[in-house]
Amino acid sequence: MRFLFPGFRPKALTFSYDDGCCQDRRLTELFRKYGVRATFNLNSGFLGCKGPITHGGFTVPFDRSEPEEIGALYRGFEVASHNATHYNMSKHTPETIREELTADTGALRRLTEQSVEGFAYPCGGFNHHSHEFLAEAGIRYARTGISTYNFTLPQNFYYWNPTCHDRSPRLAELVRRFTEGEPEEMWLLYIWGHSFELDKDDIDRWDNLESHLQALSGRVDIWYAENIEICDYVTACRACEVWKDRVYNPTEREIFACRGAERFVLAPGETRRL
Repeated sequence: MRFLFPGFRPKALTFSYDDGCCQDRRLTELFRKYGVRATFNLNSGFLGCKGPITHGGFTVPFDRSEPEEIGALYRGFEVASHNATHYNMSKHTPETIREELTADTGALRRLTEQSVEGFAYPCGGFNHHSHEFLAEAGIRYARTGISTYNFTLPQNFYYWNPTCHDRSPRLAELVRRFTEGEPEEMWLLYIWGHSFELDKDDIDRWDNLESHLQALSGRVDIWYAENIEICDYVTACRACEVWKDRVYNPTEREIFACRGAERFVLAPGETRRL
């Protein structure tokens, strides 16, 4: 027996973008055009701030999203925390970390009128105690900046390594392998980045991203999901109890699975003979 994503899909695709900058306006429209889902990780303490950024030898606009536009701009997408002022969790005291998390999650909940249960580590900084502070704040997963270059699911969602950055020279090959492959286990393609980098003018980064979206969109074998949706579903699959001749779903959500050619949905609380 093996688990599948909702709709009996063997693959899932998700995106994650940091900092909440003005280029998110174009990016969210692009994601809506191609029907993909994403998570946006915001610094509530910087909302409304203006000014360019110099990054990797390029200077590009870096105006932060306005507080009053957050609800409409990110409607249909998950909003997650990136700390109130982008504090690196590996370099600050527990008191500061708690203050940053509490301020950011509280502000984002008020602005979106939704729960905030996701996180992306600012500067990729974390340590072995980071998950303790995140759990205290009601955070259920946290994304690192460490690329796996594969499609495996994370063992620990508090240290969730993505597949790769959207500027990775390996992305085109990964997209090809992902779309053409026939996995024996659930596959996840997780792409992350900063939308301000798409404005760098060395190449047409917006066109490159759109070409990947064209290749990935509209496929019946891919579940298009936000980060929190994947975390919730995989966590529920892992909570199921599987024996030689039966499987039990102790969770409150439907689980999709198959055994050989037989596909079935395991209802909440259901025990099924195999």
